[in-house]
Amino acid sequence: MSMKIGDGKSCKFWYDRWNDEGILKDKYPRVFSLESCKNIFIADKVAQHDSFQSFRRAPRGGIEQEQFDHINRITKDIKLNSHDDCWTWNLEKSGNFSVASVRKKVDEESFRSLDIESRWNKFVPIKVNVLVWKLMNNFLPTRFNISRKGIVLDSIICPNYDVGVETVGHLFFSCSMAREINYLIGRWWSVPVVDFDCFDEWVEWIVSLHLTKQVKLMLEAVFYSAWWMIWWFRNSTIFKDKAPKKAILFDELQSKSFLWCRYRGKNRFSWIDWLSHPNSISL
Repeated sequence: MSMKIGDGKSCKFWYDRWNDEGILKDKYPRVFSLESCKNIFIADKVAQHDSFQSFRRAPRGGIEQEQFDHINRITKDIKLNSHDDCWTWNLEKSGNFSVASVRKKVDEESFRSLDIESRWNKFVPIKVNVLVWKLMNNFLPTRFNISRKGIVLDSIICPNYDVGVETVGHLFFSCSMAREINYLIGRWWSVPVVDFDCFDEWVEWIVSLHLTKQVKLMLEAVFYSAWWMIWWFRNSTIFKDKAPKKAILFDELQSKSFLWCRYRGKNRFSWIDWLSHPNSISL
């Protein structure tokens, strides 16, 4: 975010981000150190006869003089008007905040070092997309990941079926619970499901399916919902006095994914349609 200058009466010359060069106190530290009125507003700075009027002394040449000349040019280029100063969102041309612009920036910056984009799905809530991003990058606090940080645990075995070390790959893909859910999703959606051992294998599988783009996106949302339910079941098993019943997990998945997909999509399909032929729903 940055300040859009109006009358300059509420934007601080040195501390606020209002110029393309960034925050001036950081860009020109030698000149800033000479400023005796460090919280001066832009309107007051522009009103000065000289840019160093509020300095404790004049620049003495070298870097000080060079930085002062830059500040002087910036000050002279300021055009004030009768409007109030206001904040503007730099990621949108309109200046208005949007979640989409944040997501795009996250993909460009946060995932650049990982050489991978987030698989953001519009049919599920942000919290689910965040969970999937953590799953993709092995950032979830599974028992195995926690133990690798030197934290001693009573067990690193998967709590869902007490078989296998609880890694991300095991919990969401190779665990008996995960594979049973995958099988039920495949039968429900009439698609051939294979056994996945990791996220990349799942991506290869879903990309290979001969479905329309929107239907495939909705099927992807179902799997995202399944992973959300698996993580919820795991946490409930560990941290609650009474673990939830495994038998209700798939029913909860169908219900939750229906609500998310129906109310985040444009087509208000019925519950019957969702249960009987989800891959034929017109989007």
